[in-house]
Amino acid sequence: MKKVFFIISIAINLILAVLGILVSIQGIFQFMTIEEEKHEWYRSFTYYTLDSNIALCIGSISILIASILSKNGKKNMVFYLLKFLGVVTTMVTFITVYIFVIKNKDLGLAFSIHGNLWLFAHTLCPILGLVSYLCFDESIKLEYKHTLIPIVFTICYTILIILVYSFGGVVPYKKEFNLEINGWFILLLGVIETTLTTIIAFLLVYLNRLIYKRRMKDECN
Repeated sequence: MKKVFFIISIAINLILAVLGILVSIQGIFQFMTIEEEKHEWYRSFTYYTLDSNIALCIGSISILIASILSKNGKKNMVFYLLKFLGVVTTMVTFITVYIFVIKNKDLGLAFSIHGNLWLFAHTLCPILGLVSYLCFDESIKLEYKHTLIPIVFTICYTILIILVYSFGGVVPYKKEFNLEINGWFILLLGVIETTLTTIIAFLLVYLNRLIYKRRMKDECN
């Protein structure tokens, strides 16, 4: 069974790595093909969806590397924490997008949000990442202090958006959803996303510790 889990973990993380690369390319390419924004391709990185999927992509590649190293009896906690970061932040994206869709009671909005590869970025990647991390990836016991990693990531993202707004830059989602965005709105959104990140991170650590304990018990038996 352990060998089967190992193979599934490798397969899922390989898929996530490829999808993460494709999503990143599309995110940048979309800005390069918009006439008024083609010189601002870097603005694609102001979208939490893209940043979190890049984190998951890096985390998945890290797990692939960790799987190879573990065969030689080596384990590096950093690799597993990178995947943890990616899983937590993409789940924030997943929940935020669907709350927005449900709030607006517009299923058509879901399809517009999920245009092209964004179906993977908003839905499939977060779910695959969560399932692989909890069920198939090699179990490494997390500590509650590790929740600070995705929390700091989200806080840094909020600070970035505040700086973009302060210097007169175009903030994410203003054009897409025709939103009236000001400094207070960005701050409120940052607080909500940070709170959501904290809840998901603590829940994931809790589940990780339960699964780790059960796996260790099974191995002892």
